[in-house]
Amino acid sequence: MAHTLTLHERNELKITGVTAVNAYDETMLEAQTEAGLLYLEGEGLHVTRFAEDEGLLHLTGQIHMICYRTDTPEKRRGGFSLFGR
Repeated sequence: MAHTLTLHERNELKITGVTAVNAYDETMLEAQTEAGLLYLEGEGLHVTRFAEDEGLLHLTGQIHMICYRTDTPEKRRGGFSLFGR
């Protein structure tokens, strides 16, 4: 299954490759995807379709931010290092 994002006019988002929705309310959504942890922020967010078996998520509302988190709790706990230790 491939992971794609299709954003229309910043108020309609279709996502494929979604394996789980971890958290959701009208201002944020956190979902696990095949490309990593996806985090969205916005206003009036509403999930209009979630088909976990198909990996589909459709969302409406004003979308302000989309980002992926690739760090793990272990990496965050260690603090900042120039040498990655």
